[in-house]
Amino acid sequence: MHDTLSPFRHHPAPLSAPVAYAVELHGMAIGVALPVRGGYVFRTAEPTYLVLDGRRFRRMSQMRHVAGALRREKPSGNAP
Repeated sequence: MHDTLSPFRHHPAPLSAPVAYAVELHGMAIGVALPVRGGYVFRTAEPTYLVLDGRRFRRMSQMRHVAGALRREKPSGNAP
């Protein structure tokens, strides 16, 4: 019996949706949101948001809310 090959077997599927979304907070890019089943994974290189790197969120609005709260908690300047 012969195996039949799909004409698409060796070709990647076309991208029908974005691979990642930019996450902005107050007009500043702070990372990207990668779509995964059931939500998004946040990825960043910004030191302020590293504690959120790799965290899953069900909605983008949750991601921005948590990042905004984290930004407000960050001490400003070189305070001791």
